Amino acid sequence: MTLLLLLVMAYGHVSAQIKLKTYTSATDTFYWKKYEHVPPPARLNLKKYTVANNASQVETFLQNTPQAFKTFISDSLRMHPENPPKKYLYAININHDALPDIVFNGSGRNETEMVQIYINRKDSFDLVFEDYRYISELSGDKAGITGVVTGDPGKKGDYRYFRRYYSIAHEGKSVAFIRGKQTVEYKFTQRPGKEFENPRPFKAMNDTTLVRASARFIDAPYDPKLKTWGNIICGFTKVISGNILAMEKDAAGLIWYFVEIFPDEKPEKSIFGDLGNYPTFIHGWLPSEDISAGK
Repeated sequence: MTLLLLLVMAYGHVSAQIKLKTYTSATDTFYWKKYEHVPPPARLNLKKYTVANNASQVETFLQNTPQAFKTFISDSLRMHPENPPKKYLYAININHDALPDIVFNGSGRNETEMVQIYINRKDSFDLVFEDYRYISELSGDKAGITGVVTGDPGKKGDYRYFRRYYSIAHEGKSVAFIRGKQTVEYKFTQRPGKEFENPRPFKAMNDTTLVRASARFIDAPYDPKLKTWGNIICGFTKVISGNILAMEKDAAGLIWYFVEIFPDEKPEKSIFGDLGNYPTFIHGWLPSEDISAGK
């Protein structure tokens, strides 16, 4: 327990105590070379969601382009004239009112790409949703699309994968996008095996907890870029809770849980930087001895 607290509180203060030149490729035994990593958020192929006359509906949209879209593409695609906007436009029935709506699913170029959704009002298109990067998941029922997940793998050289969840409320002709949770994963996190069909709740046994990128205790070497030791991705000095998503056993037979930590408590130290005011659920590994698992 004392060691855990020291490691957590040492986060961010170790560079003055460690000779960084001792961290070299020769001493690099990092965990991420030894297992399969979690994948970045997938870009969903929206073609399977489009209406039968997709091409003509996209042309109709471009012939009556909303000012919001004109302004947007003049800014974000100006440097890439070889890519016509229609390549990223999809006619999809968002609210199933027989009028195909339009989804712009990013240019695929960089971190400035965006998702935009326009609802078809018969004589115009209204911008009702936008977020950075691309659509990763869609869910729906007979009433239309009921949920959207956007994926954000970060800019080049970043080490964080974000997913943002939105639910869609339909009421008559109105469509409201309701922001839900955001999740974040370190790109070199160990990919869990089969995830549970139904996540199980957990609560930490103590008020000091270290979350790791893999199902192993690795406390060295020190990474000066991330300002952390071994495979530690964040540390808490308050009791945390969340959901268990999967389980693994290490070589010694110790059970580890791949968890999603509720954002009720923010980490004392973290490699994820400022997550802002958006409720963000951190994914990582905890040893079974550190938590009490529910059913």
